[in-house]
Amino acid sequence: MVLVRFGGFTPEPPVGYKVTAGDIDSASSGRLEKGKMQRDRVRGGDDPVYKLQISWEKLTDEQMKGLLDSVKGASTSVEFYFGTMLTRDMYVGDRSIELKSDADGCRWDVNFNMTGN
Repeated sequence: MVLVRFGGFTPEPPVGYKVTAGDIDSASSGRLEKGKMQRDRVRGGDDPVYKLQISWEKLTDEQMKGLLDSVKGASTSVEFYFGTMLTRDMYVGDRSIELKSDADGCRWDVNFNMTGN
């Protein structure tokens, strides 16, 4: 099963995969003087903002480069699994790229977040 694609690029299966479905509140949301919460949700419910936290281990140089190239644009069309395949325009956050040495040689561990628009 494919969990995620970035602009048509299908990376190696991730070892870590977490989906968060969040709400966005307006600037006027917050506690009133008497402590009562006033919430003005502008997005959520049936149209949440999705955030993906994804990680890979033991990637070759070519796999690491292909993965990072697939998310280098200002935004990327991302297909991801959340009970069914969904497609959203998303942008990538900071990318953590760590080179590790093991019996197979040097390999890359990569993790990053993708956040929906």
